[in-house]
Amino acid sequence: MKPLFVIQDEMFYKEDFLDDITEYDDIIPIIQERAKLIKLDIIECTDLNDCCNKTKSNLYGEIVGYIDEEENFIFQEEIEEYRKQYGEKFLNLYVIRIYKCLSCKKWIIDIME
Repeated sequence: MKPLFVIQDEMFYKEDFLDDITEYDDIIPIIQERAKLIKLDIIECTDLNDCCNKTKSNLYGEIVGYIDEEENFIFQEEIEEYRKQYGEKFLNLYVIRIYKCLSCKKWIIDIME
């Protein structure tokens, strides 16, 4: 199996994704582009993970950005350059969050808008 992307030596395989990965076809390339810059932390959720019901522990990483009126994704560190070029357009916060269960290694993508 070939991983979709690798973050801090942690491999993320399409086969281990919990949802319908085709719903994230526009998000996967963003994660692949930024994978080397994402930092993974271990977090504890309030409930047991739905994937295996064995642990509350997950690896967690995020990409913070914004979506403009044309649905373009702008990375946090590009915002200043974007504003110089396009002015003070209204931007929506858009955070791509990645969770990977420490027990069964299943993973999900969660979007916070």
